[in-house]
Amino acid sequence: MQSYLSSGDRVTRALAAGETATSGELFSSGGFVGIAQADGDGDDGDSVVFLTRGIFTLTKTAAASAFVVGQPVYADGGDADVSHTALGPLIGYCVEAVAAAAADVDVMLAAAVAPGVKRTSVIELDVDTGIAIGVTSVATNIPAGARIVKAWYSVETTFTSATDAATISIGIETDDVAGILAAVAINDGSNPFDAGAFLDGIQTGEMADASEATAAAGRDIDFTVAVEALTAGRLQLFLEWMVLA
Repeated sequence: MQSYLSSGDRVTRALAAGETATSGELFSSGGFVGIAQADGDGDDGDSVVFLTRGIFTLTKTAAASAFVVGQPVYADGGDADVSHTALGPLIGYCVEAVAAAAADVDVMLAAAVAPGVKRTSVIELDVDTGIAIGVTSVATNIPAGARIVKAWYSVETTFTSATDAATISIGIETDDVAGILAAVAINDGSNPFDAGAFLDGIQTGEMADASEATAAAGRDIDFTVAVEALTAGRLQLFLEWMVLA
């Protein structure tokens, strides 16, 4: 039986409803990463050819700092731009150092997600002008069938609220609400949301602690604020996940 189909350098992908592709730009969705070879719109039933291997010059986000060789590169929250401070999924690795002022960075695309292969996403929560009581969602493009096996976070700016009684929990939209970090007060004696805190979530690398599997691609990470609105604070959440066979 002949089983060889292609080298995998070019993949034709049907765009889902709501997905769009722009010729020559990065496309990242549900763990799939490629450079579009034509414009396409999923609402019109389009299929697009994507380059999935190689080194490409990609646009940095305005806020991106300098890149060093070998540094992981992430989609900036699902947009075509990229960053190493990571708001979206891993898309590849920097192959040539660039200064902070540079507009572009050369990136070697990472292979598509395969069962059993661990990948990392980094999500940022920046209070900036305040976050009200309720759920703040951040897109990830983590694919369907993924389980988070390790979660940890780094606090860059101390979180505050009116009397510092606010609580924060972290979970996966629909599939595992508060399943990454159970609700904890920002004034808890362990100082979990003070600048410099670098702490594990529920997932510590043990398979027994892994999250529920995502039932659909593109599940958001939900930050749930209760008791009081947040007035300041910034953290980066690191998620190591894998798709089961």
